[in-house]
Amino acid sequence: LQLKKGNKQEIQEKIKEYLNYRKKRHPLIYPSAGSVFVNPECKIEDSKLLKEFPELKECNENGMIHAGFLIDKCGLKGKKIGDAQISEQHANFIVNLDDAKSKDVSDLINLAKQKVKEKFGIELETEIQIVPFK
Repeated sequence: LQLKKGNKQEIQEKIKEYLNYRKKRHPLIYPSAGSVFVNPECKIEDSKLLKEFPELKECNENGMIHAGFLIDKCGLKGKKIGDAQISEQHANFIVNLDDAKSKDVSDLINLAKQKVKEKFGIELETEIQIVPFK
């Protein structure tokens, strides 16, 4: 790991910028495991989808689509199972509202995968590591 010397004030400003971004866009008031899914690297060629979701044209140019966008467009923002919920603020986060069970979270993950596959033909890959319990 190599670091290079920088301007302290510029670095502090950059830190503030990143923290403000997270506060505005990430659900920080509830516990979560962070981003659940990897943003898929793919292109949408289905003209019907491109017409319904013009935002996908920009994603196609970048070669990457935000998983939260896909989950949101499947109507899953705010979906609850038990005390687990797909965040209303950022759909790539599953939050624990109080006493969520691992099965609640697992069921939401599977639901998001299923709905995104049905609607967009994209298989979401989990970014979090799932540890099975016996």
